[in-house]
Amino acid sequence: MSAIRRRAVQRGRLLERITLQRSALAIEWAPLVNVLKSADQVVEGAGKARRWIGENPVVVGIGLIALLIWRPKGVLKLARNGAVSWRTLRLIRRLLA
Repeated sequence: MSAIRRRAVQRGRLLERITLQRSALAIEWAPLVNVLKSADQVVEGAGKARRWIGENPVVVGIGLIALLIWRPKGVLKLARNGAVSWRTLRLIRRLLA
């Protein structure tokens, strides 16, 4: 058998092994597909919300003022929790960088 033919046979075997491994991975990781799809939907929804807020700042401002008048304690609590969350997120990003 020539060297070229041996290489072709070896390549065919490797390609077959790769196909089998991909099939096995697809079966093993199937439960995570739904979780990853859900995470993608959350990220996409957050992006849409961010774009909408950027396109409609007046509406957002009016809504925040109305919320402040209607529930001042709730807005202050939300702002405090948001500030704590923001600082925590910045700390985590700094530690991971």
